[in-house]
Amino acid sequence: MLAPLLLAVPTLRMLFVGNSLLNYNDVPKTVARMLESDGTGRQVTYKAHFVGHLEDVPAGSAIDRDVTGGGYDVVVLQAAMVSSSMTRTYRQTRAIAMATGAKAKKSRVLLYVEWPRRGINETEYTMNVYRGIAKASGAEILPVAYAWNALNKRMPNAALWTGDGNHAVPNGSYLAAACVYYALAGTKSEPSFRPSGVDAAMAKAALAVARETVAKG
Repeated sequence: MLAPLLLAVPTLRMLFVGNSLLNYNDVPKTVARMLESDGTGRQVTYKAHFVGHLEDVPAGSAIDRDVTGGGYDVVVLQAAMVSSSMTRTYRQTRAIAMATGAKAKKSRVLLYVEWPRRGINETEYTMNVYRGIAKASGAEILPVAYAWNALNKRMPNAALWTGDGNHAVPNGSYLAAACVYYALAGTKSEPSFRPSGVDAAMAKAALAVARETVAKG
């Protein structure tokens, strides 16, 4: 089980680094608004960096300094180098270095494991890539992919993917944001914020699945 972050401080500082699977539909903003909507009175400040892959971030670059500089309570990393054919093994040197550096400055580091492409059984392959980063750095796995698969199984007719079979519609992005939310706020919390494009029934189902997934760890 992912341990909730104690959010007694009035302002939580968050940094997100990832590609379109993190930034599409503005998952970082949704996470922030969810954390501010659950009655705790906390405020959230956040920054999001778009990168193709974590390996593309040069050591000593502005993004690297942002990740490892200690200016954030929480750092969310996504976009590991994952083989789309599931036949190649790529280096994760920069992902490991950034996660390790952020943890050394007392940031909590969450590895956001993206969902599979529609119709492709690649979840465990992707999970194992991120598990390797977690083992080497001490970062925590956030299994968004497991929540996605669970919601897709529970509601097979619900729209999660866009037409390209890779990116998320608002429903899917909300589910991903809910996973981040529960990892930080704890599974007994309940956000009231719901973004446009997500109806009440879908929000209820997504929150339930995200809560269950985070509780399992």
